[in-house]
Amino acid sequence: MNLRWEPKLLNWGMNMDSNHLFALLIIDVQQGFEDKRWGKRNNSNAEENINSLLKIWREKQWPIIHVQHISTNSHFPLAANSKGVSFKEIVNH
Repeated sequence: MNLRWEPKLLNWGMNMDSNHLFALLIIDVQQGFEDKRWGKRNNSNAEENINSLLKIWREKQWPIIHVQHISTNSHFPLAANSKGVSFKEIVNH
């Protein structure tokens, strides 16, 4: 089954422009997750969907939090000071 998610601001009983606390949380969108060791992905549209949300959040100047995985294992794709630990370009603009 291939599902396509279209970003929509859902009404969870709060107005997104109000004083409620909310943020877009972007977790582990990093170069190292392209490494073959992770196997075949099941979320091929993830970056596209994240980028759509980021455009909305940035336009509205809503808070965005990026979480970065940094491994202490120097041989791991997400090792500190490696290319793999860098955020993917799609979330950097």
